Amino acid sequence: MVHEIEFTAASLVRIATLEARRGRNDPGRMFPSVEREISALKAVHSNRRRACSQLWDTDEDKARETYASFRPEITGHREAKQKALNDELLALSAKLSTSIRDSQFAWGLQPGPTIRSRPTYRIRRDADGYFAMKQLELNLKRVFRLEAPNRNQVVAQLVDALEGRLPRYVLQTDISSYYESIPHDPLVALVNTQSGLSKTSTHLITSLLGEWATMTGRRIGLPRGVGLSSYLAEAYARQIDDELTTNPRVHFYGRYVDDIVLIARSEADRDHVATDLLRRLSELGLELSAPKTRTIDPMPFTGLPKKNPYALDRPIEFLGYSISKTMHGGEIAVDISTKTLARYRERLRLSFDRWAKTVGRSEGHNGLLLDRVKFLTSNTKLANSKDRAVTGIYFNHTALSTGAPGLAELDADLTSLIGQHASTMPKALHKRLLRISFTQGFATRRFYNYSQAQLVRIVAVWRGI
Repeated sequence: MVHEIEFTAASLVRIATLEARRGRNDPGRMFPSVEREISALKAVHSNRRRACSQLWDTDEDKARETYASFRPEITGHREAKQKALNDELLALSAKLSTSIRDSQFAWGLQPGPTIRSRPTYRIRRDADGYFAMKQLELNLKRVFRLEAPNRNQVVAQLVDALEGRLPRYVLQTDISSYYESIPHDPLVALVNTQSGLSKTSTHLITSLLGEWATMTGRRIGLPRGVGLSSYLAEAYARQIDDELTTNPRVHFYGRYVDDIVLIARSEADRDHVATDLLRRLSELGLELSAPKTRTIDPMPFTGLPKKNPYALDRPIEFLGYSISKTMHGGEIAVDISTKTLARYRERLRLSFDRWAKTVGRSEGHNGLLLDRVKFLTSNTKLANSKDRAVTGIYFNHTALSTGAPGLAELDADLTSLIGQHASTMPKALHKRLLRISFTQGFATRRFYNYSQAQLVRIVAVWRGI
């Protein structure tokens, strides 16, 4: 098979630069020559901080002069790092192109850890596998126009679709065993029809699927944990979206990975759309999860005419939110979902349980408990994230209604846990914990910064470490 020369040095440099700017692990560290320059650069920065640390308070002019004196050395190491990276990726480009051309390239797919009772997989961990995978991800993203869905935006659109005086008929479901059910033959056929995708890309995709089939004995399913799988799964599922978003019986359609919510204006329309959805899924070799499929109906109420004279007979639990249309004037309320509340409660409990086992051993555990509670109740910029990615009680739940009861419930749980451990807790820690609140963290968008090392320690207890 003839393959286009796709993995050029320039394309690999773009990948390395993009990943480094995103604040992820610098791919250049895979190469010893680049790692040496990165380490040297860090050492120079450290020396500059030490040389200037006390001068800023005593002699600002001298501090500025000292600070500037390190620039030539820093520039030299940056240039040396870039040259080393360019040289390494030039060699890697030639190596990849040759191995692919000669059909010698293999992903080295193998089992990874089990996460939430689901097996995951991983590919070879060397530069060849890393850059080949990243290049393929970019190719699929470009050709299929794949963008990461904005969860909060989908919820806001759902809320907007529920507004109005007319009744709404809801179908909520998800695709059963989504990753494990995608059949290879139609997936490969879909990939092969994309004119913008090179033969090299399609060959590498089929190669990954072939390794999976050899490992599992099935030509169905995608390996969880491998980055390319999420791109392939999303491209395949877009075929469902293409039909339902143009269906005149559908008032609203939203899909986030395998979770689906659709709204119709009548029960008959909803039944028709449900039939269409089942048919399309069957054509694609997929099916709905019966335990997770339910209908939610409108519920009219008597009294004076209201802006929204129809309620819903139960909430829609979708993407971490609980969305209700109540009997009180048909108002729409967005709260934290039952499942998400349970996850927060479990993390609070684990945090206090872990602290209780360390009482009297070290004051450092007091600070760790404080950090864990602050992390849960506030927001933070992800460590080393240069694209300013943020997470936390507000930024993960921006669609919440004002005064969402779930926040008050979590505050009550936190207060209860503090009270249960008050007798063995230092007064200073007790006072600081009582000042922390989910409600305030959300309302004020309170921020705390953590180093990568701190984040690893904070989340360890929730991962059973």
